[in-house]
Amino acid sequence: MDRQLLAQNESPNSEITGSAAPDELERPDLSTESLDAAPQMDLSAESLDTDIPTTPLDANFFTKPRAPLSPGLFITSTPIGNLEDITLRALRVLRSCDRIVCEDSRVSMKLLNTYQIKKPLIAYQDHNANEIRPQIIAHLQNKERIALISDAGTPLIADPGFKLVRECHALNIKVTTVPGATSLISGAILSGFPTHALTFLGFASNLTESTIENWRNADTTLIFFESPHKLLGELNRLRTLFNNRHVAVVREITKLHEDVRHGSFDELIEHFLNKEPRGEFIIALSPPIQEQVEPEMLDAELKATMQAMSLKDAVLLISQKLKIQKSRVYKRAIELSQSSQ
Repeated sequence: MDRQLLAQNESPNSEITGSAAPDELERPDLSTESLDAAPQMDLSAESLDTDIPTTPLDANFFTKPRAPLSPGLFITSTPIGNLEDITLRALRVLRSCDRIVCEDSRVSMKLLNTYQIKKPLIAYQDHNANEIRPQIIAHLQNKERIALISDAGTPLIADPGFKLVRECHALNIKVTTVPGATSLISGAILSGFPTHALTFLGFASNLTESTIENWRNADTTLIFFESPHKLLGELNRLRTLFNNRHVAVVREITKLHEDVRHGSFDELIEHFLNKEPRGEFIIALSPPIQEQVEPEMLDAELKATMQAMSLKDAVLLISQKLKIQKSRVYKRAIELSQSSQ
């Protein structure tokens, strides 16, 4: 499910609210002239499927027959907003497969109709997964080619698709991926925060205080999904736990009203108090802000605190208080403890 907007308690079968209306989306040009004007590309056989030539492509590449897909499950990414964000391989898989497993057939039909794709659909969601999964497995065991898609983006991100993939692996059924758009990575990139270490925690409103607390000082960029009607509440809650991080809110990725806002929690809360949240949201938190703390100040804080509590508790308290890495505090606490013996 890579839906950025799905609220935690909304029915998976409900229409996605807040997404751009059909006439707001930029429609791809499917005309013959458009295909004739397609740029030359050099794609190797290894990068696609077995029958793809290594010579430069011409317009015939888009229309000539292909070797049939091999049986198995194809985890297929679809656009998250702009319908042009679909790959050639995804279109070929969707056109060549025997059936498509989707979340909400009404949502998927908008994409399939745009590209003139007609295939049998199987709705596979949280509330019916246990019932429908055996039917999908039976089709796969009958050597069918099945494409698994979500309402938008890359499947298996916060949806029951992973259980289907796990069962396929257990039964030695082929599973492959058809990569493409994902709001998770797009949101992280647009945030402008470091991505060498990146942690996705799902919908913020699904997380308990204790779960979030575990990530308070983690040296990583944190990414959350959130629905518009819960955004303000979660920004307020995250402010109390992550006041040592910068925050970015990314909205309507790839759509006409795409927007990225950076600032403090207070600044962003004030903005959304004055402007009702609408659309699809990613909340991104920077790695912890490392304050410049003089060694003398750190030593003084540690010596005073270690007299009242254990070394472990003192390290946690001081790292939070001074907003510095716990590893630095721990290393210095050990040095002070050893020198006093």
